[in-house]
Amino acid sequence: MINPWDKIFVEDFETALKIADENYKTASNKFDLRARGLIKLLQANYSESLKDFKLLKEKETESNTISDDTYLYIGLCYYALDMLDDAVEFFESPVKKPSAFKYTTDISLPPAILYFFSLKTNNAKALSIAEKVLNKKRTPIAEFLTDKVSEKRFEDEFVISELENRRKCRLEFYKAIKAPKNKDNGKYIQHIQSCIKLKGLFLEFEYYISKVELEKINR
Repeated sequence: MINPWDKIFVEDFETALKIADENYKTASNKFDLRARGLIKLLQANYSESLKDFKLLKEKETESNTISDDTYLYIGLCYYALDMLDDAVEFFESPVKKPSAFKYTTDISLPPAILYFFSLKTNNAKALSIAEKVLNKKRTPIAEFLTDKVSEKRFEDEFVISELENRRKCRLEFYKAIKAPKNKDNGKYIQHIQSCIKLKGLFLEFEYYISKVELEKINR
């Protein structure tokens, strides 16, 4: 089978979607279902992306292979659709019950995304949950968001050469999170735009949430 990511990487999303869809119809592979959901996110087709990620969640639950970022992508689709009560449920789950998830992309990712969401939606309860978890972690992202390290130290510890583009993409998103806290909307938009420009090979959750956020800003 042709890998849809070969087309995603060169930004031929229409062809990538056709490949992922045909592959999934042939083999019902979770890899292709995830790719299909991500392509629909890239095309801003959030309601259809949501359907794919909810189906992926069902399949992962059945096979005991559930990943926290599947929940985050469902939450993101709900956020894009302005369904905030549903969004917070899925953003909170990996933070409140991490043992329920078989796989994680980064232990700092779920609480950091919940932290972002709570700041953007003025959700004090979610903010408290996110801050409590972040304060317990000793990772560059967690320590930066909780003001334990400077921006310069965060950059030095977080960006590594073999993943430079992907890490820089993520770095810009976390810099953006700090901007509203410091009441600097100009820097916030600048960092969001930088995250999107870097793209992170379309492999990083932070790219997708930045894309959705910029669309919300530009409405």
